[in-house]
Amino acid sequence: MSVLEAIIQGFVGGAGEFLPISGSGHLSVLRDLFNMPGGEGHMLLDAMIHIGAVLALLFMYWSDVKLMLGETSDLLHGRAADKRSAGKRSGSGVRLLLLILTATLPLALALPMESYVLLLTKEAAFVGFAIVLTGCILAVYPKFTAQGKNGDNLLFKDALIIGLCQLVSVLPGISRVAAVMTASASVGSERSFSVKFAMLSGIPVLLGAAIYEIVIAASAGIDPACIPAYILGMVFSMIAGVFSISTMKLLSKKSGFGGIAYYCLIVGVLTVILSMIF
Repeated sequence: MSVLEAIIQGFVGGAGEFLPISGSGHLSVLRDLFNMPGGEGHMLLDAMIHIGAVLALLFMYWSDVKLMLGETSDLLHGRAADKRSAGKRSGSGVRLLLLILTATLPLALALPMESYVLLLTKEAAFVGFAIVLTGCILAVYPKFTAQGKNGDNLLFKDALIIGLCQLVSVLPGISRVAAVMTASASVGSERSFSVKFAMLSGIPVLLGAAIYEIVIAASAGIDPACIPAYILGMVFSMIAGVFSISTMKLLSKKSGFGGIAYYCLIVGVLTVILSMIF
């Protein structure tokens, strides 16, 4: 794998992870159209792309991550909450962490389907159709009425519903961010919180995916010559992730994601058509 190929894949993967366009879907289409190496033969690259995305999340949401970890540590050690909770409801960090974990639990149901999901990444027509579906999910997002729910009053049954919707995003082409964001809006979350929850809930998902991919890559054998390219892929994934998260924060203050929805529809249809031609 060349350095340029790793950089391009890292950038596309990092951007697609947080923009509601499906990073896995776009990587699959990119690799298929331009015959780029990736997937099973370069699982470590996918792991590094996911790690880069996690680093972007930690950089952009460090105050929230620090609050969650700090309050959880205080609770486990029997300490009173310190000044890290100033300006926020006491226990809000622990509650947000529990909501995220609740929304992550349903993904365990996808583990038996892992081999089938890998096969679907090679089916360009399916990926294209799934990207179209992502566009439809985004089109529905602004239809829901916000009911003021956030980390302090979102119900745990709401988080479970969000998690079940997130389960669909294991299919290549379905954006996890779009699924979580829309599901969160459907249960009455504030627009800014629905985006924030979609971002933060990606941390355990991405870390889990990275660990799994590292184990698979290690068992299959890693080419040391490719490691520098993989590291650059991680760096560009982080850079793209930071810009994508910043973009999502700005878009969350507006009415919806109509432009991105149309983009997904167009890219999805083109992918299906091209898969039939070539």
